Amino acid sequence: MLAAQLSAGKSLSAHRSMNRGLEITLALCVPAAVALAVLAAPIMSVLFQRGAFTAADARGAAAVLVVYALGLPAFVLVKAFAPGFFARGDTRTPVIIGLLCVALNLALNLLFLATGWLGAPGIALATVASAWVNAAAMAWLLARRGLWVADRRLRRGVPRVLGAAAAMGLVLAGLSALLPMAPGLAGTLLLGLVCGLGAATYFGLAQVTGGLDLRALRRMMRRTA
Repeated sequence: MLAAQLSAGKSLSAHRSMNRGLEITLALCVPAAVALAVLAAPIMSVLFQRGAFTAADARGAAAVLVVYALGLPAFVLVKAFAPGFFARGDTRTPVIIGLLCVALNLALNLLFLATGWLGAPGIALATVASAWVNAAAMAWLLARRGLWVADRRLRRGVPRVLGAAAAMGLVLAGLSALLPMAPGLAGTLLLGLVCGLGAATYFGLAQVTGGLDLRALRRMMRRTA
């Protein structure tokens, strides 16, 4: 869509399409990241703790999941910003940024391995940090070249999404404390219930505050189906 709009000379429509794509992207990946971070321990315990995978293993894996969850928005933003270059025939810039971030990831991995800092979560942190640098570099270059500007709707929506996601995180934390989830069918059902209540909290708040337009989301999903 972006390439077609640009080739037709509809630069304003292209900017609007990119902003709406970023809006939907953040509205979905931010709450997912919060949920994964808050529920990392019960997810690993309920779904994987059995046999040789002990409680200690579950705690270690949960720490890694928390770090990766913090990087989820960055991973998705890289995919969302890349079309801003590709649609204009610029494949070179994203590749250069990507290669530099791969080098950064490798350097951080070597540093964390050499120092033993954080253990396995440190390796995850290297990947997450390089992903955020990648996303930030893409956003900065697009804005600097005048190829993307965050419009008023996006600037207003992002804080509301963050607020709704934070409220959902508090609900999830409270529910997981009140409803201890042990490995097994009962724990799995409780985990599903907690996730459902968290999702209802987020989507309800995001819709009420204007952080997420569910009708726009449905329209976009129909177009991509």
